[in-house]
Amino acid sequence: MQITYLIVRFGESGNHAWLREPLVMQTEDVKICVPVGFKTDFASIPQAVRSLIPQLGKWTAGAVAHDYAYWCGPSLGFSQKKADDMFLHLMEDAGVKWWRRHAIHKALRIGGWCAWNKHRKDNHTIDNALNQ
Repeated sequence: MQITYLIVRFGESGNHAWLREPLVMQTEDVKICVPVGFKTDFASIPQAVRSLIPQLGKWTAGAVAHDYAYWCGPSLGFSQKKADDMFLHLMEDAGVKWWRRHAIHKALRIGGWCAWNKHRKDNHTIDNALNQ
């Protein structure tokens, strides 16, 4: 099991944070380096299911890497599927239970297109990931 520490500065609302240290995560196929200053909302878990899957957990570092992959998308070499699959593998590496990581992954595959398309519409790239 991989343990990753995040050093962040929370916003006033507590709903988002900025990385204060770089985050480097790797699977067999993908390496992602999230830079200092990237803004994240961690895992976007709907309020209705947070009793089953809290917003923060063993998957938090993977969720930040996933946020960055969604933001940068093709400019970082990611498709939506590649980003979602990377997150699934990062959750497995972090020791997230099988049912929980697959529930999160399935939810991303069903509903993640909305966030993915918004980032593409707003022309989010690796070049503007720190100007959010």
